[in-house]
Amino acid sequence: MSKSRRLSPDQRLSLLAQRRKGVATKELAVRYGISERAVRYALATEKTRKIAAHQKDTTIAVRIDGDALRHFDGVLFTHGFSTRSEALRRIIYGAAGFFSPDEHLANEVKKGVSELARVGTNINQIARRLNQAAVMGSPGTTSKAELIEIRELSSLVLELRNDLQSVINRRRTQLQEVLRNVLSDEAGDDR
Repeated sequence: MSKSRRLSPDQRLSLLAQRRKGVATKELAVRYGISERAVRYALATEKTRKIAAHQKDTTIAVRIDGDALRHFDGVLFTHGFSTRSEALRRIIYGAAGFFSPDEHLANEVKKGVSELARVGTNINQIARRLNQAAVMGSPGTTSKAELIEIRELSSLVLELRNDLQSVINRRRTQLQEVLRNVLSDEAGDDR
């Protein structure tokens, strides 16, 4: 084996194709009359070239059930995609920030959780007073003001639940809109 032997561009492409088919590095070295190190170098150089040229070099495999796949294909058909690959590429490239944390949503949820904690503290204080009265043998008199406060706390808890659900629904709608825009973007490139 000559250490100075170089592969022609056609030989390099042939070597890469054979390697993708699973031919061992050692066997490729023998076939092309080069060292195993030279084979590995040719493979690494090609990978670097693809990355620099933004060529697609990664495959994604996903297992899903048949119903989900038929539904996905229906959505793709509705948006005019001829292949799943084209749609998935559009989703991956076009949905920059799609799964990023939403600062506004996080702050709203924190605020809601904080308010619920305060309500919980108030409810615990009321329950403690009622329990203390029961332990002392008192009939547990609850004033009209306390009943009003309990009702207000109850409606506050329901209101907070509805507010949090509204924030979550708003975020879901925004994400669906982003996905819809990504799928329907006619000008979007496949990079």
